[in-house]
Amino acid sequence: MFDTETLCVVPARAGSKGIPGKNTVQLGQKPLIAWTIEAALRSGVASDVIVSTEDEAIAATARAAGASVPFLRPAALAQDHIHAVHTVLHALEWHEQTKGYLPHAVMMLLPTSPLRTHDHIRAAVRTWMSTDAPAVIGVTDLGKHMTNLRYLDDGVLDRVD
Repeated sequence: MFDTETLCVVPARAGSKGIPGKNTVQLGQKPLIAWTIEAALRSGVASDVIVSTEDEAIAATARAAGASVPFLRPAALAQDHIHAVHTVLHALEWHEQTKGYLPHAVMMLLPTSPLRTHDHIRAAVRTWMSTDAPAVIGVTDLGKHMTNLRYLDDGVLDRVD
């Protein structure tokens, strides 16, 4: 389906305050992070699924689920105020330094979306490939107006006024 190299990065830090250790907490039959890793692997669109973490327990859980964890990220990138995109940029920098090139595409899949399936991932890739959009983001309709949200309007996310 996807004939170009795509790196999938799953950012997973250990410092959750709401649910301590949430990435390794059992949700149903498996740890939370395993749902995302397995969906990414099953989608068949990623040439590599790597987990970016600073935590050895998360790394071991991720490896057991089939992801690679080729590095432990710096603790400075695991702070509350750091956006997950910075961990993706770090992973891309690692990829370029160790493999000598950047992949054609990169996908960030947050482990806190365990209901995302391999079909959702494939659909996102199809959307990206069929448009001139530089990026695709998964959203869902909550059915009510809330602040700090965006609405999908003809394929484009518009800010809530």
